[in-house]
Amino acid sequence: MTLTLKDAQGNELKKVIVPVTVSKPEFDDYYTANQYAGWNEGVLSSVIDNSGNTPAFTMPTNLYTINKKADGTGMTDAQPGYTYTYKKADASEVKNVDAIIFTDVVKDGFLKTTDYKVKANKEVVTVNALTGASNAAADNTISVSKEFTMKLAPAFNKAKLVYYTNGVAGTVAAVNADGIIAALTGDGTANKPKNGLALQYGDEEIAVSTTAIPTSASNDHKLGGYEVTTGSAATGAVVVGFAKSAESAGTGVNLETGDTGVKIAGLNAGQGGELVVTFTDYAGIKTQATIEYKK
Repeated sequence: MTLTLKDAQGNELKKVIVPVTVSKPEFDDYYTANQYAGWNEGVLSSVIDNSGNTPAFTMPTNLYTINKKADGTGMTDAQPGYTYTYKKADASEVKNVDAIIFTDVVKDGFLKTTDYKVKANKEVVTVNALTGASNAAADNTISVSKEFTMKLAPAFNKAKLVYYTNGVAGTVAAVNADGIIAALTGDGTANKPKNGLALQYGDEEIAVSTTAIPTSASNDHKLGGYEVTTGSAATGAVVVGFAKSAESAGTGVNLETGDTGVKIAGLNAGQGGELVVTFTDYAGIKTQATIEYKK
């Protein structure tokens, strides 16, 4: 900046050159990552919204907290906007789009693309024309932005199978003489230890039986907030299906009626394999949980 001093007649008396540094604001000047929004070492973990009949994704509304000025007001008035870059199921790349198109990333019912590059962006400063007055033709905006990685998963991906023996959780389910993997019984108290096969989702668990997972979806039969059924997903439930891996011994898998459990047909003593449970949400996206079994 140059400061020139002149007298009344316009004669230059003195000129002073003052160096001035103007720096562009940074994203971190305006926003701080919300520690409760699913961040882990700079990577965001989030899930697909299955509240409709088609898969969709909405960025969490509390992803960032807005930094405060000295007077306590916010540095800006809103959360940033987001664009996404990702690989499609056919390995081609989609760059800087406003939404994730799930037909691009789901193949044969399974989510094939789980990692996404996300750019957060927000216009924060308007630079007016040299007159100091707003002039739409001359004004420019300054934006702050930040890129991060997001790992996206189906909503039911946290479900897993656990087999209890006298209250101890294990990773191999015992098959009895009738070919049955017994369903969970007991509540974990001293007089009622847990035994049998359970389906877990976070801190919740239910028995692997048609009593707990009925053929018709019901609000009385939920796991992790989702209705579970062996029937149809049309009601908005998660459909639970049972099978075994291709290499496993046995001729078939069936969830028996009532509280019996899962039957592995055609299994001889000493044989075993892997039970595969497939969860299909009402967006049509599948996830799986597995557990070994042995007779």
